[in-house]
Amino acid sequence: VIVTTSVTIFNDFVGPLYFLPGQENVTAPLTLFTFISQFSSQYNLLFADVVVMTIIPLIVFIFFQRQLMSGMTKGAIKG
Repeated sequence: VIVTTSVTIFNDFVGPLYFLPGQENVTAPLTLFTFISQFSSQYNLLFADVVVMTIIPLIVFIFFQRQLMSGMTKGAIKG
């Protein structure tokens, strides 16, 4: 439950868009939105941000992989 909740909070786009004023309070998903405009896109910055947004949950998964797998297999005990 903690893993899915943290990924949902990390990838939240609409909440910070409406409730965080100014450009100094942007989250990682909001930076993706700033790299795309109507007439041009900055693909190099966009893909760099996507890589950073992918690496952070991957590192968290690597650290908590043992606990995640043990939690999944505890309910699979046949008896």
